[in-house]
Amino acid sequence: MLLRFLCLAHRTLVEQSHSRALSVWDLSQQKALLFQQRGEPERAVAAAGGALEAAEVLLTMHRQATVIDLHRFTDAACLTLGLIRDLRQPELTRRLLCGCIAKLQPQIVSGAHQGTALACCQRLVEASTPSERIDAHEPVANQAEAGNRLLH
Repeated sequence: MLLRFLCLAHRTLVEQSHSRALSVWDLSQQKALLFQQRGEPERAVAAAGGALEAAEVLLTMHRQATVIDLHRFTDAACLTLGLIRDLRQPELTRRLLCGCIAKLQPQIVSGAHQGTALACCQRLVEASTPSERIDAHEPVANQAEAGNRLLH
């Protein structure tokens, strides 16, 4: 991806361990949401970007991404896109959107989860569109969660 949020040292640490990447993603995503709630958009963008980079590492760590990897990446990307969009940075929003879709392209072309990858791209486009609010969308349910939901 063209935009970098983690310094080289932290990026290297994230790339060395699946569990470390997962921890950085989780903590950064939570920090981003907290900063967003507090009305600190610049800090929220920095934290969301860190979550996005960790999710990118998790997405590309294995030859074949899992559905959970796709959703984790998309959730972090949508949060980051929405925050940057709300800061009225259309060029950065466009660059980030293009970079995120490019990361999903291998899954669309030859991945086992093509439909999920396409749905993730749709969510990214919606999150980058000014008329849409990212918090108006639920994350796309993965298969494990979908089986546990009760419909009323």
